[in-house]
Amino acid sequence: MLVTAQNTASLSLSERLRSETDAEHRSLEAGLGFDLHAPNMDQALAMLRGFYGVLRDLEPPMLALAPPALQDRAKLPILTQDLRTLGMSDADLAALPGPANAWRPVTQAEAMGALYVMEGSTLGGKLIIKALRRLPDWPLETPTYFDPYGGETGIRWNTFRQYLDAMPPQDGDAVIDAAKRTFSLLELWMVAETQA
Repeated sequence: MLVTAQNTASLSLSERLRSETDAEHRSLEAGLGFDLHAPNMDQALAMLRGFYGVLRDLEPPMLALAPPALQDRAKLPILTQDLRTLGMSDADLAALPGPANAWRPVTQAEAMGALYVMEGSTLGGKLIIKALRRLPDWPLETPTYFDPYGGETGIRWNTFRQYLDAMPPQDGDAVIDAAKRTFSLLELWMVAETQA
């Protein structure tokens, strides 16, 4: 749905986010090029390494600025364990590159925009992990980075949306801008990493 100044006021913030970041979301998915019908272990590992490079610096300020009830949504520990299970040592993890001087949230509105992207990725992650489990040598079981919440994914997403929609209306544009910046950060870093 095209959002205009006339109908923006009638939409919840979560609806605005879905609409106004759709282009960035699609661009990231297209850039990653993960084929759900032909999953590839190497590409999955490259995606996990790319997420690690971004989250290592993005997640701590994002969660610190989020409302207290949302600060338990850290995915970096699960991602770290996934990478260890897939054969990476602590030295390997320390050596993984990340985007230099990348954008980081500095307000709660910006943190919520970034968290919208990261929490939203759990929905797509359900499709990715379903595809990866068809691989005979896929070793990860839930919880994993791609499926951190298991059967609670929908409930946790709806809870997050409630927090979004309760934010002051004047914060809406800052939340949306931060979500777009987060999508762009992921695309600029991860597309290069997964295609390296």
